[in-house]
Amino acid sequence: MLFYGEFGAWVTVDGKTLDEFGLDTDIPQRKVSCYIASEEGKSFQVHWYDKEVESATRGRVSIDGRSMGGKIIHSKIDNSVTKRGFRTSAKKRMPFIFSKIQLTDKEDGISYLSTHKPGEINIVIVRVRMTGVKIYAREHTVPETLTYNEEKLKGSTHNTTFGQPAIDTNRILYHETEPYGDPVARFCFRYMPIDLLRAKDIAPYPPRKRRRRMGEEDVDVKPDLKPDLAGLDKTNPGRSFIPNQGSSSDSLQSNGSSRGSSLSTIVSSPAHASLSIKRERIDSAISALSSFTPSRQRSARPGPPNLGEIIDLTNL
Repeated sequence: MLFYGEFGAWVTVDGKTLDEFGLDTDIPQRKVSCYIASEEGKSFQVHWYDKEVESATRGRVSIDGRSMGGKIIHSKIDNSVTKRGFRTSAKKRMPFIFSKIQLTDKEDGISYLSTHKPGEINIVIVRVRMTGVKIYAREHTVPETLTYNEEKLKGSTHNTTFGQPAIDTNRILYHETEPYGDPVARFCFRYMPIDLLRAKDIAPYPPRKRRRRMGEEDVDVKPDLKPDLAGLDKTNPGRSFIPNQGSSSDSLQSNGSSRGSSLSTIVSSPAHASLSIKRERIDSAISALSSFTPSRQRSARPGPPNLGEIIDLTNL
């Protein structure tokens, strides 16, 4: 909804208020402008209201440069109005429809060529004095569908046409008024397809959904490789470790060496279910390690090299 002073205005499609983009306010003109997304074939309605109703006001609607009539607000009890279409008589009105523009390559001078740029809904509100009320008995001809020169029309793809006549059963009153003073508020809704608004960086693009990689799960479950120390004999770290899930008939026996202790820790915990290591490979590795007895003999450490001696660093 756009606001200026005590007045507000908005446009709806299917009963829902259209989002507004690129708001701009012109204080000297008392004008607020924005962009809205139009959808071809959709009917729309124009609304405005007066929060204070200090006096009676009349709002005039023009679309694509053509007058579409107006509405009066004169009471706080009914301080909002809706323009649903172009009224042709007391019982009929033609709904507003967003439509694709009709283009021609003919030059100016053709009577049916529009001199106005399409794609704008304007509301001008002025203060008025009420001079009388009558039963509406007028008849009007619906405006013709406009055609535009394709060379001179840039940046627009939609204009407004009219749908099938809608029947009004309520009695329609016509208020005779006398305007005074300058307009107290102006509202301008520039409409075009949402894709064009996004291409012009007026409307934002919708947030992108994160693409799932191949094989990626919704929940990232990481394997728990931390050993369960509850089964470790702390009085003798060299003893075999019993896993916390299940038991194995083959356990790694201590050989009193630090190597035997470290190898025992390697196989201390079963692999997580998501790992692809097979149990039989673990059993085979345990058997091989159990039969391995490291030699206690240590080779003599070589003395310091002689000066000038070539040292082979590849075996260090």
